[in-house]
Amino acid sequence: MKRFFISMYKNTAVTGSILMIVYCILYPYLSSIPYLISAIRIMFILLWLFVIVGIICNYLFSYIHPKEKILKDSFIKTFYLKSYQIIVQAYCYYFIVYMIFFLDRKSVLFNYLMLLLLGLFLGYKAAIKAEQYKDKRKNK
Repeated sequence: MKRFFISMYKNTAVTGSILMIVYCILYPYLSSIPYLISAIRIMFILLWLFVIVGIICNYLFSYIHPKEKILKDSFIKTFYLKSYQIIVQAYCYYFIVYMIFFLDRKSVLFNYLMLLLLGLFLGYKAAIKAEQYKDKRKNK
């Protein structure tokens, strides 16, 4: 069950983020349909409950994903080795705050920050995949 919530959190966070951005863009057109907005909000709340439970499980049961030993040489080296974890947590925390307080209606700057964090998150994931494929190709 723990693995299910952790895998759901990792898969659902990106999909939910993209759906939320589409929802924010289309909100002026969807607001004329009375019950659709309420249904979409309930769907997002359920979606982000899975994400929150996944974040909590990932934090509490971190032994599922073994940690690497970090040499305490410098702050930069530690920051570099934990950069994926920092980016994922910053993105998920901001997205939860973004969803709870509906920051998309407060200011456009919150939307730009959301897009920036989404770009960092997806870009880092793409870079990790590319590095894995590069290593596999090198070993053959």
